[in-house]
Amino acid sequence: MVERIVGIPTFGEGGLQSAINPRFGRCDSFTFVKIVNNEISSVNVVSNAAAGAMGGAGIQAGQTLGIEDYTEVPVRAEDVDFMSIVHFNEYLNYFDFGFVSITSKLNFNVFESVKNGIVFPVKKVEIEYTNSAIFGDIIKIHSRLLKIG
Repeated sequence: MVERIVGIPTFGEGGLQSAINPRFGRCDSFTFVKIVNNEISSVNVVSNAAAGAMGGAGIQAGQTLGIEDYTEVPVRAEDVDFMSIVHFNEYLNYFDFGFVSITSKLNFNVFESVKNGIVFPVKKVEIEYTNSAIFGDIIKIHSRLLKIG
């Protein structure tokens, strides 16, 4: 059995008859279509509470929907020390890869946000090193929107 859920930003009250809204953060609703074995098995609509937000609507909509992103980054030669192990400070760069990946998938323009006075300061970073990454490894990055503000 093949099962997937497709989320679509929609105008109005949503549903299969509603037009697709190209503005993720400003759409009126999200229509979720569950597809099982290539057939629609259910349709659910969720109102977009972030549609009228003063700023950061895409991020807020993603937070409401529990948006997650997975991306992979290869360990490059410039990331490692003389023992071919990723230097500890490089892990912060991998955090940035995750941030860029998730905001890109939400069509959220960080540069436009900064022009409008919306910035993303880093207040706290915690890293627990459990294993070393080495040259040639693939770093798997899991990003989640947990909180805005």
